[in-house]
Parts: sequence; structure tokens; C-alpha cells
Amino acid sequence: MTHPLASDPRRATRLWRITSVIYLIGLVDFLVAFVLIFVAYFLSADVLSVIALYMFIAAWPVLFVAAVLDVLRHR
Repeated sequence: MTHPLASDPRRATRLWRITSVIYLIGLVDFLVAFVLIFVAYFLSADVLSVIALYMFIAAWPVLFVAAVLDVLRHR
């Protein structure tokens, strides 16, 4: 029995694009939050540090979902 993605290369390509976009969103979110942490530290801005913290919290599930999709794509 073959895997459904092996029989349809168009679906595998579409899943690869979706996974790449999700990875990119998570990575950009993580990097922006990382920069905001330093900006908030140097400006002593509590609001920016809270925003950065929420962005870090939001980045992890996005990266986790992308990793799970990537594993499922390679199955």
C-alpha cells in the first residue's frame, strides 16, 4: 500500500508550500519577538516586553504545527 502523497505529487508539492509558509511565519514571529526583547530592555519599555513575550508564546505552537506537518509530509 502506497502513501497518498506518493501517488499524487501535486498534493505533496502543495503540502510542502503550506509547511514552508507556516515555518516562515513562525520564524519571523520568533525573530521579531527576539529583537523586541532587546529593544524593550534598552528603552525600559514594559509594553514592548509584554508584546514580545506574547509573540514568543505564539511562535512556539506555530513552529510545532509546522514541524508536525513536515513529519507527516515525509511519512
